[in-house]
Amino acid sequence: MTLLLTRPHGDNEKVSTFLSHYGIETLTCPLLNVFSKPIADEDYQKYIASADCLIITSKNAIKSLKELPCVRAIFVVGDRLAEKIVRIYPGISVHVAQTALSLLEIILASSKQGRYVFVSGNKVTLDFSTHLKRKGVQCSRVIAYQTLPREDANQDLINMIQSGSIRSVAFFSKYSAQTYVRIIERQNLRKYCHSHKLFMLSKNISEVFKNLPVHEFHIAPQPTIKSLCSMMVEVLQKK
Repeated sequence: MTLLLTRPHGDNEKVSTFLSHYGIETLTCPLLNVFSKPIADEDYQKYIASADCLIITSKNAIKSLKELPCVRAIFVVGDRLAEKIVRIYPGISVHVAQTALSLLEIILASSKQGRYVFVSGNKVTLDFSTHLKRKGVQCSRVIAYQTLPREDANQDLINMIQSGSIRSVAFFSKYSAQTYVRIIERQNLRKYCHSHKLFMLSKNISEVFKNLPVHEFHIAPQPTIKSLCSMMVEVLQKK
């Protein structure tokens, strides 16, 4: 069975390699494009350069970072992102969690460290700045990249669905799931969904598909890529 991966360009390779070790073939059709959004010098100095702590949940945010003269700690989601930041900023303490909610708990437990800045994209599942402000913690949000639907993905996806070359699709974000459903509805492809297995990173993604006649839904036990990949192997290897 062939599994379709829908993450942006450059994000599918490691997942595809992992699945190939278990005999699972994959196709890729990125449904989203990620664009760096330069941060104005004035905003960089006002927020990021003078921050005590940064919060980063995606590697896409790193491209906009330069010198961090005042930052004492960086809070991140995922071991790989943490390793990358340690290499770039070896003198800064890095705190890591495997999920955004777990990271929020860590930050709240150490919120006396000062002023926080959440460096993010325009689309986020959890807005740290909103949650921390509610708890009385100083936190600003700076947009460092934009995630937009990939306009040229439509025909690629249509061809794959109509040809029957895919029966399983993996979703790593709610935004990519929304893009997928929009294409299905606009192109009248609902009849092909009856045989599809959908895999998703978290429960909130599954809500996007509530009106589609999908054969199977599978939600990762934990909202991590590792957990999702392990679940896909378990399900797709069943006879």
